[in-house]
Parts: sequence; structure tokens; C-alpha cells
Amino acid sequence: MTIDINTIFNLILSAAMGYIAWSFKDRDAKKEKRIECVENDVKTVKQNVSDRETKYYKDFVTKEQHDMDINAVLHKLDDLNDVSRKIYMDIGKLIGRSEKDGK
Repeated sequence: MTIDINTIFNLILSAAMGYIAWSFKDRDAKKEKRIECVENDVKTVKQNVSDRETKYYKDFVTKEQHDMDINAVLHKLDDLNDVSRKIYMDIGKLIGRSEKDGK
């Protein structure tokens, strides 16, 4: 049984290629596990942010909501002012007050 240099070289080359292929496969498997863990962490963080955002909107009023509420109150005050002005003018007409002297 004679083993020449080409056979030894082919055996070493095959073993090296097998080790390299196994390393790449192992590295890809570890990378996939890490990616999966990161995706789960991202989902958890998104859920936490969503929960806190919901709690935040229950506890606090946003600036836009505050502005809308203030504008609604001011609109109601304007309506009440118009009604009171009309009542004042009607009472003035009933008691005979002239519009020029205002008494």
C-alpha cells in the first residue's frame, strides 16, 4: 500500500474544507439564534412602549387635546356672551332705554 503525496494532500484539503464548511454552518446557526433573540427583545420593547404610551395618555393630556378643550370652552363663553348681550338689549327695549345714552 503506497500513499503518495497527492493522496495526503487531498485528505488534508478535504478535512480543511469540511472544517471550514462546518464552521460556517455553526456560525450561521449562532447568528440565527441571536437574530431570533433580538427580534423577541424588539417585540417585548415595542409592547412595553405601547403599554406605557397607553398609560401615559390615560394619565396626562396632550398639548393638542388641551388646546382643543380650551378652544371649546372659549367658544362656549363667546356663545354665552352673545346670549347675555341679546338679553341685555331686549331688557333695554322693554324698559325703554335708548341705545344712544345707554341708561
